[in-house]
Order: sequence, then C-alpha cells, then structure tokens
Amino acid sequence: MAAGGSPWTTVAAAFAAFAVCLAIFVAVGEMEEGARTERPVSERGATAPERAAAGRRPGPAPSDRAGKKTVDLFFARRDGPMLAPERVEIEDGPLFFQVEEALSLLLEGPGTPGLARTVPPGTRLLELRIKDGTAYVDLSFHVVGERGEGAADERMTVYSIVNTVTLNFPRIRRVQILVDGKVMGTLRGGVEISSPLGPSRALVKAR
Repeated sequence: MAAGGSPWTTVAAAFAAFAVCLAIFVAVGEMEEGARTERPVSERGATAPERAAAGRRPGPAPSDRAGKKTVDLFFARRDGPMLAPERVEIEDGPLFFQVEEALSLLLEGPGTPGLARTVPPGTRLLELRIKDGTAYVDLSFHVVGERGEGAADERMTVYSIVNTVTLNFPRIRRVQILVDGKVMGTLRGGVEISSPLGPSRALVKAR
C-alpha cells in the first residue's frame, strides 16, 4: 500500500472537513436570519395601516384637522319644551371626529343664557360608530336620568342628540341611541328608541 495511508482514512478526513464546513454555513445563516427579524409593530415607528392591523385606531394627521367649521348644538329652551340651536366651532376633518366632538360638546351643556342642558350630568360618550347613514351613539347609564322627569324632558334628551347629529352632518340620516352598549325600549318610559331615529325639525324653535 502507498505511503499516503488507507483510503478509508482519506474518506473519513474528507467527511469530517465537510461536516465542519456545513456547521459553519448553518451558523452564519442563523445569525443573518436573526439580524433580519423585525421588532413587533408596537416597538417601532408604525404606519397607520400597521397600527390599524395591530388593533389600534389610527389618529388623524395634523393636516386633517387644520381648519374649523360651525355646527349647531341643540339644547332645551327655558321658556318651553322646545329645542334651540347654539352655534359652536369644531375642528374640520374626518366625519367621525367631527361627530364625536359635537356630541362631546353637547354633553357638556350650553354656554348661552336661556338654554338648558338636555342630557343628565355625568353622561359619557362610550362609543360612536357610523355605518350606512346611521350613527350608533352609545352613552353611559347616566343618560337615563330620573324617571319622574316627564315625557317632555325625555323627548328633549333624545332629539337634542338626534338633531345635533343629523342636522349638522347630512351623510348621517338616523341615530341609534344605546345605553351601556345595549338597545333600550325607552330612556324613561316615553320616547321609543329601540330603532334608529331621524331628526325632528318640529321641535326646534330659534331663539
């Protein structure tokens, strides 16, 4: 046999060298893969679609809400069971945010002498959804108020909300009022609110 040694020894050495090279290749590949792994959306600067995909509602860009517009909030007249408008300014921008701001101002009450609040104190806007021309306005249980307030007061509560939304935003034709996420028959035993309501101009009397 030649001085170079057994053929089996040569094969074994070649196999060992191949195994070492393969191990190095796999290790390098894993390092590169680790370097390419992205952080979760919540840990990096996410775009609006990424925030939406992560379950977050994307906020409007500053330029979306740069202007102002006027809307009428409908409050009760102190001289009778009628509604009267109070004109205020809100941010101009996406419809959702306009309606949300108008409702928030309505819940705060009027700033004009001769007008009275229509929604009981403490009432909060829990959720707002707009779909197919209907606004779904979910309010906290405070909106129910006291059952002894009478049908006229209940009518003022319901239609101050409905009119504020539908008469300012033509794309919304009806309002469904919910209480703590549930559809109610009435608030205090009078006005039916189990289905979406359209505006009532007959209840409006300008000051």
